Amino acid sequence: MKSICNLISLNHCRAKDPITSLGIGSILSTLKCHSIEHNSRSYNVASKNFTIDSVVQDILKTSNKRNADVWFGAFIWNEAYIQEIIHKLKNVHHFLGRVGIAGPQVSHVLERNALECYYEDADMFIRGYAESALLELYQGKANVQGLHLSGTKDFVESANCRPHLLPSPYLDGTLSLTPFIRWETRRGCSFKCSFCQHRGADMKSKTYKFDYDRIAKEIRYFKESKIVKDIAVLDPTFNINTAWSCNILELFKGFNGKISLQIRPEILNSKFLRKALELMESGTNLVLELGVQTLHPESFQVINRYGDALPINKAIGNVKSKVKELQKYNISHDISLIFGLPHQTLESFKQDVEWCEANTSASIDAFPLILLRGTPLFYEKKKLQLIEKANIQHPLLENIQEFIKHVCSSPTMTFEDWYAMADIAYGLLQKKKKKKKVQDSLLNPFETRVERLKVLH
Repeated sequence: MKSICNLISLNHCRAKDPITSLGIGSILSTLKCHSIEHNSRSYNVASKNFTIDSVVQDILKTSNKRNADVWFGAFIWNEAYIQEIIHKLKNVHHFLGRVGIAGPQVSHVLERNALECYYEDADMFIRGYAESALLELYQGKANVQGLHLSGTKDFVESANCRPHLLPSPYLDGTLSLTPFIRWETRRGCSFKCSFCQHRGADMKSKTYKFDYDRIAKEIRYFKESKIVKDIAVLDPTFNINTAWSCNILELFKGFNGKISLQIRPEILNSKFLRKALELMESGTNLVLELGVQTLHPESFQVINRYGDALPINKAIGNVKSKVKELQKYNISHDISLIFGLPHQTLESFKQDVEWCEANTSASIDAFPLILLRGTPLFYEKKKLQLIEKANIQHPLLENIQEFIKHVCSSPTMTFEDWYAMADIAYGLLQKKKKKKKVQDSLLNPFETRVERLKVLH
């Protein structure tokens, strides 16, 4: 009897988010393309109506069979829920099927046979992007790369990442178009920032492109639909390859909506910025999200924000000069900072914020440091004397699960300092909301073509 794949997605949705994530959509599309029997159900853990028992009961009603496999995608915001759900399934209700776990919280467990410690009631695990591994598992293939069965030898390997072979969940109707969508053109990151999981579970600094023809068809579909008005591009560093990114921007010309791109500021160049201007002249509301994180030399170094090629001060200087240069182009941009970093002080964080406010027109987001599993900072927290705390009461964290730990103390930062930083971050958030209200009230938020062309000469 063939096993049936049942996907359970516990998402943290904002008001505008679709309930089914792009990641789940990609898996569903892959299974559908190859005629693999499957079911799926999505829940919003941010909803006041969400309960663990409702998920458990839904699974028992629909999937309590010996040939039923139930898969969860584990993220930092849902791991505690998943652990309790599978405990109840196995130990309280004696669930007949198998339970599998994938997602970043599994992919970044790099110690051999440690997965069973995090999920003692699970039967199967997949490290890495799950599409290929799930497909091969339900096609009956042996020795599926990235798949680990509980209690067997753990090879600590990631699944094959082959996005160029994946079908599009938008083009095949798996995901319906909505005013706001998430979308991607490549996966992985070639940089090695020590706080970030985008580098990949196998710690290889690789990026993997999607098929260009698929991308072109998706963009045309988005533009012609007239439904999509806001696209968040998930590529960790959209401008990692200028030729590739400029080709994508060219395809989007004429899109009457907003596109948000995650950008590494120090590798911005005039070719990319000119293409960005051309896109804006075509009527697109383009926003570049600049990952600055910190301008403090010691923090900059310990998070490996700069790579190994340049002296620290020169690397920071490059970030600053590119952020300033962006001002000349009059392209909308946001800046992200992190507080709670090693070697950071309240004063150095204030200086970062002050520099950004003095030198840019950008909205500034400041995020508290979380030690994500498998990252270098996660393994160095004892050495760096980073103290984590959950259940912190602060308005900045009101929409974040209480069980998520934040770094709130270090040799250079007391908890009182952290709280003061959180106050600053919350103030920046309120400024951003007010700025957005003003922008939304404008009848014509874009400059004329002539005004923009002045920048090019």
